[in-house]
Amino acid sequence: MESSKELILLALSGKKPERVPVAIVSSAWVFSSYGIDLSAAYQNAGLMTETWQKFDSEYGADAVVPSLSSTVIPSYYGTTWKFPAIGFPLLQKPAISDPSELDKLEDLDPRKDKSIQASTLHAKQLVEGMGDKRAVWYMTTGPLSNAARIVETEFLMECMIEDTDFVEELFKFSMDSFKAAVEPVLELGIDVLDFSSSPGSPDLISPRMYREFFWPFDKALVDWIHKKGAKAVFHICGNTMPIIEDMANTGADGISIDSMVDMSAARKVIGNTALVGNIDPAGVLMNGTPEMVEKASLEAMNSGGVDGAFVLAPGCDVPPTCPSDNIKAMIDSVKSHGKYPLTT
Repeated sequence: MESSKELILLALSGKKPERVPVAIVSSAWVFSSYGIDLSAAYQNAGLMTETWQKFDSEYGADAVVPSLSSTVIPSYYGTTWKFPAIGFPLLQKPAISDPSELDKLEDLDPRKDKSIQASTLHAKQLVEGMGDKRAVWYMTTGPLSNAARIVETEFLMECMIEDTDFVEELFKFSMDSFKAAVEPVLELGIDVLDFSSSPGSPDLISPRMYREFFWPFDKALVDWIHKKGAKAVFHICGNTMPIIEDMANTGADGISIDSMVDMSAARKVIGNTALVGNIDPAGVLMNGTPEMVEKASLEAMNSGGVDGAFVLAPGCDVPPTCPSDNIKAMIDSVKSHGKYPLTT
């Protein structure tokens, strides 16, 4: 019998494991479901590890998911946030508002940031305590997403038309900062590094602009992750069908797709590259019933995972108010119906 870890790694190697693996790639939901304050959790390695251990014991998904909050690297440079009582952080003020300010930012030193240090220790504790049976799936926003938080997304979009030299410089700077923060985690022997490049979404920019500005950096990042010995899972929000072939051509082991993407169509384009997703976080997981979640899970498995190379997961980050019964229904669906060969 293949272990949970083996199920994940086989799927991300383009193969068909004994059953469909499942991962809840959302530390925000896990912490919220156990009553943990998100604004404090990310600086407390022991609390994060204890919470994921509780989740693993209660839910039995195939991965544990340490993470680095999307606010951390931009905050290092001065971006400020508003933390609502429920929901995700909202950008208040970007670190820089003029291209001339970029040269004033220092190189990132992970030793100077409590959240980066806590995230690294948290990952270490999960690798050492659970890495023999569960895949350790480290999740964070990628360097191009961080760039759109060091400046505002709207400003970045304007510069992609009016100041392309600044965009190139900003992306290089953000890539270096990302590597400095994440390299200590990769050295621990994690199994998967999951990163997002959300400003590259076709909902925001044209496919041509994605290929010109974003794709070379996403490709270079995947190459770097592979050199460090981990699998790379790559997510962009929204309807990514116009660029999904480009995403697969980065060499990523898994392409994480949002709920509006047609799973069958995506499978035809990306071949043996693993699909990760794509249960609707809001419409199904948050506002649906366990029966709806099970139905959606079966549909995802049978449209994206018939030939393997598939991990059932949420299509994007899970809202903190999602009912726990719906998360359980998603995980239980693969244990009840996910053994290969799948039946419709």
